Amino acid sequence: MLKQIDKPAAITFIPVISVGRDLDELAKEFKWKVFQDQDDLGPMRCAYLETKAGTKFVVFQYAYRSSPKGIVDIAIPSGLDNLQVAIRDIVESLKLGDDDFAVREVRYEDVA
Repeated sequence: MLKQIDKPAAITFIPVISVGRDLDELAKEFKWKVFQDQDDLGPMRCAYLETKAGTKFVVFQYAYRSSPKGIVDIAIPSGLDNLQVAIRDIVESLKLGDDDFAVREVRYEDVA
């Protein structure tokens, strides 16, 4: 069960997963609204969400013409105590299979 939430204040989100799914199709499947927002890299389309277990995250796609179609990024709050548990919670909530996502090649500890 996923709940759409307002953009959390004072939380820095760090991208951790790229998912080979279309943002609008995910929004339709899970009944979210997609909003326009901006981060330090530019404009994006996104949905801020929370899992039943309380994991907050954002599903987004940058709003550039060069942004790959059919791929969204998932970002979680920086500084989480258990990164693996948060990712597992999100993956299960979105009903993603092994073929749907790839973990980014970045050390979470370096940016948290």
